[in-house]
Amino acid sequence: MKTAIFIKTFPGDYAFLEYALRSIERFCSGFEEVVIVAPTKDCPRTKHRGRIHVIPDHLYGYLWQQLVKLRADEFTTADHILFHDSDCVFTQLVTPETFMRDGKIVWDYTPWPSTRSDERAAWQPVVDAWLGVPSAGSYMTRHPFVLPRWLLPKIREFCLNAHGKPLSQYVLDGYDPINMLTFSEFNCAGAYAHAYHRDQFVWRDTTKEPISPPVIHQEWSRGGLTPEVRSRLEEILSR
Repeated sequence: MKTAIFIKTFPGDYAFLEYALRSIERFCSGFEEVVIVAPTKDCPRTKHRGRIHVIPDHLYGYLWQQLVKLRADEFTTADHILFHDSDCVFTQLVTPETFMRDGKIVWDYTPWPSTRSDERAAWQPVVDAWLGVPSAGSYMTRHPFVLPRWLLPKIREFCLNAHGKPLSQYVLDGYDPINMLTFSEFNCAGAYAHAYHRDQFVWRDTTKEPISPPVIHQEWSRGGLTPEVRSRLEEILSR
């Protein structure tokens, strides 16, 4: 099984991306390649067998980047795809097997009654509308997310069959300039996988099984790469 690291980025995050890529060089091994999708060619590069795909950004950038992630199979032939954000850095040594158990990808989820009230209010209606039936919980409990390549075309096929429109239309039709929380790529992917391909994953209920210590440190890129943030990231990379 080959695993790629996939990053969708944009110019505003390029300064953070440099740290993300340094963390991949420092802590990651056993990955086939690093795939970066960006709107310009001048984004930071990685020595870790990295490839950059340049595609234009969309007016609805937040929703667009989610759609690009759900098309990640179009940019790599790897069997598994690990999704990494520009403002995240790895904090310890990892391999593809770090995210597997008994040959299957581990997916953590939290039943809706055990999630925070604001998280539940924001995402449960979105995920239920996508799935067409009540969903089990939140599937965005920790970074990073690893998906098998075969799941992505299945998600797009499900959208076409369940909603009568391509995934891009389904997501962008929901655009609201006031409320950006109209779609959640990994929540919707997880809900679909849990409902229709449950036996292909190891599902870890966070209310019943302790979660392993995080392997990712996340900053908030919109807050800027301040001296304090830069110091934290440099400290992590010096370990």
